[in-house]
Amino acid sequence: MKESIFLNRKQLAVIRWYLLIYRLLFQYWVFVFWGIISVLLLLLSFSVQAFSIEESINFGDIMRIKEQNLNNKDEYESFMRQESGINLIAFWGMVKPENSWFVSQDNLLSVGGKFILPRIAGGETKKITNFGQIFSGDLYQNSDFSSFFQEILVEPLSFTSFRTKVFDRFLLTENVVSYFGLDCLKTKSAGSFVCQSSLTKFLENFFVLEVPSTSNVSENTTSIGEEDNSLLDVLTQIYPKVRYSHEKKKLFCNGVIKYITYWWTVNSALTDMMASCDRETFKEYSFVKDFSEINNGFLWGASDGKFYNDLRLNQYKLFSLQQLLYKQIKWTAQVETILTSYLDFWTSLLLKEGERDTQLLDSFSKQFSHWYHQNLLLPYLRDDHAKVSTEQKNQLLTKLLQIENGDKNSLFKGIAKKDDSVAQNVQELIEQKVDIEQLFRANVPVQFILTSSVMSGDVLTVRWEDQVTNLRIEAELAFNGASLYVTKISIPKDKNLTEYVNTLLSTDKYSFLKMLSLVKDNQEIAQANQKFEINLCAMIQKEFGESVKKCWKTEVLMIKAIDTASGVNYRFLLKDNVLKGIEISDQTLQQQILSELDRKAVNRDTTFWFIQKIWNYELKSNDSWFGAKEQILVNDAFVKYFKQKPKKVNVVWGVIKIYFSIKEIDFIGQYDLATNRLSQISLDFGEVRKPIIVQRLVFDLNEKSVDQINAFLLDPIGYLKKINSRMVDVYFKDGKLTAPVRNIDQKSE
Repeated sequence: MKESIFLNRKQLAVIRWYLLIYRLLFQYWVFVFWGIISVLLLLLSFSVQAFSIEESINFGDIMRIKEQNLNNKDEYESFMRQESGINLIAFWGMVKPENSWFVSQDNLLSVGGKFILPRIAGGETKKITNFGQIFSGDLYQNSDFSSFFQEILVEPLSFTSFRTKVFDRFLLTENVVSYFGLDCLKTKSAGSFVCQSSLTKFLENFFVLEVPSTSNVSENTTSIGEEDNSLLDVLTQIYPKVRYSHEKKKLFCNGVIKYITYWWTVNSALTDMMASCDRETFKEYSFVKDFSEINNGFLWGASDGKFYNDLRLNQYKLFSLQQLLYKQIKWTAQVETILTSYLDFWTSLLLKEGERDTQLLDSFSKQFSHWYHQNLLLPYLRDDHAKVSTEQKNQLLTKLLQIENGDKNSLFKGIAKKDDSVAQNVQELIEQKVDIEQLFRANVPVQFILTSSVMSGDVLTVRWEDQVTNLRIEAELAFNGASLYVTKISIPKDKNLTEYVNTLLSTDKYSFLKMLSLVKDNQEIAQANQKFEINLCAMIQKEFGESVKKCWKTEVLMIKAIDTASGVNYRFLLKDNVLKGIEISDQTLQQQILSELDRKAVNRDTTFWFIQKIWNYELKSNDSWFGAKEQILVNDAFVKYFKQKPKKVNVVWGVIKIYFSIKEIDFIGQYDLATNRLSQISLDFGEVRKPIIVQRLVFDLNEKSVDQINAFLLDPIGYLKKINSRMVDVYFKDGKLTAPVRNIDQKSE
């Protein structure tokens, strides 16, 4: 239609709009209408599916657990930052705040940026933060080191233990893939809105999941992988689906960091995947991974000689090792393993410092360690009663002196200053040509018939028939300058036993007689563990029966009943059928087991044997070390400063308890022979009620504390009132110690 004498331009415009509206409403309206309806239905379908997925998953519980974990973390971080000025760098365990006091375990805490607290830390926050001001220079007094040792390393060991994990977990007994609807990732609809929504939900929540075992998953369910459905396996399968999505890879990377924190899990597969994350995230992951490795070692009551590029981690490991060493020495436990790890840590670190010409530990840590070596380790290793084998003592002493004075080949510098070097009192190790065959024949056990002995270089190979086990055995022996030890054995008729015992021999130096004992004790076990193809849970169920409450791929829960009302709980942590950790409700029993357990000998073949050994372990008395000599030392020290003999001196599980009276008030205190400190002093009510610890009542039995002790002796009630007036009001009537009828909250005291 064109402009003419009949129609002008404005009229034509009106006509064109009319025709357009007419066609839309009357010619094409059906197509437009149904098109809109189709879009709405499609959107509704997506919404319904997404809603059904979310409804099928118990996100309410998951979100509650996540929120609780976050609140705990925020609460503890806030407390440490605001109340104490102590910075919580890495959160891995529990923090227990109490007014001006706190207790921490398995966390990385920095004091004023000056030093890191050990694994078990706590005390009066003001006193601890003062150390950050004291140790701000390069020169320190011995009294500074003594105070640091006592208040930072020793005193926290006396605090009541608490559970080490702060994070709750959501127990998922269903198939992970089916639960989150991840089956779609292996279909053509992997890129759909619904499938990607399911993937996002999983990435946001997987780190709080507890997946016991694939044995609990129905065989009819499908997974991304072909067989296993563990959380780690699902992460491995999902990673290729998220690595090219910036948003989802960020969720994945941050989730893995939390996963390590929640689960203490360190795995090379995770490291390979995390390498594709951004630099800062990978750096954070590496730090958390290394910190988790350190704490996992201490979970066993042991460690290794590995050092780290981060000074804070090295400081944390150093002080934690020194704390553990002191604890084991005090408990008179075997310290060879932990002391060897400690010295290896120092040697490796100093060698690396020499290579890089850099500092992996600060000046304070080295100076304090020098003081620690002089006052604790060197005297201990020179003590005839030290729980270190004779053949190892010289080797450990030599290593320690090298750390102090420097390597003889100038590979590294010692930590002692030239004017403060440790005197070389250890006897020189003189190389001697020893006739090993003659030495062996002079000590041939009576239970076997020697058939041949061949000397080749420095190795003696002997063959014999053992009359106890009725086995023909061949062994290779070496001499370390002090004793013969076995390096390898062969039992032709029992390949499994050969492999089993050789595994144990590879981890430690066993004497010939000890090796024979290993063969005898492990003969049946080796037969039961043929290639370890037998299901571990089935073996445990058969061996321990009703004592086994749960047996999963990752852990075993067992209860040893004492009576109808109580029992001891055992928790064995597993990974790939290898024992990785133990938790026992009886802390004293756990401590003894960890102190004697040879962690290096634990592997796939020996796990079942170790579980048997731990289960059958009986609590031993640790009082045998306290003899007449120690009794005299305690009595003399107490008489010198308290002007009286103690009423009684008793030793309970390695702890020296002194019972004494001051002006008819009975007390019980714990005495430390190493530091000459009387601490944990309690009011003794006899049989009326349990003793009440008087917080902050501590005496160092030395000349500096004479005035303090005398003030206490002259007026014990007045002295106690200055410390805690409320306690005096509650427990003293008319100047006499009286147990109140009502219950009193001890924590407030």
